[in-house]
Amino acid sequence: MEELKRAIALLFKRKGGSQMTEKEFVFSASMDLRWLPPKDSQKLLDVALSRGVVTLEDGQVSPAFEIDGVEVPLDFSPNRSVLEMPAEEDMFSKILNHIMTKLDMDKKDAISRINAIQEQMEVEIEVAALLAGEELDIDMSRFMKGVEKEILNRIRAQA
Repeated sequence: MEELKRAIALLFKRKGGSQMTEKEFVFSASMDLRWLPPKDSQKLLDVALSRGVVTLEDGQVSPAFEIDGVEVPLDFSPNRSVLEMPAEEDMFSKILNHIMTKLDMDKKDAISRINAIQEQMEVEIEVAALLAGEELDIDMSRFMKGVEKEILNRIRAQA
């Protein structure tokens, strides 16, 4: 996850702003920095969205963390492993897939709704996903314990 955050931080630091379009993101990662082919640069964006590292709202991609707090070596280039999804799906991805399946909802629409809730309420991405599901009248109770465990583990890891 740290390597993914470094890649995102560098992309936005080089761009000099806190937002860019999806096309700018893909172009920057593939053509400007020559990290990946365009198809893989799009996958980098998809992975960052699914892991809650960036948000996508109204066609604008923004980092979901403070990029100034991330140190990036001068010769940084992300390892291709950042494009791989973890063997076990993280809790956010499970909830997102559940919402998309239950309502036959587009991934971008679901993520946009979750991001709006996260911004408005200033909660963890998993909590925002639970709330989005509840707003859409989906029973989210089966995810509660998993979300609690994941957030507690994250807090412990930061301490």
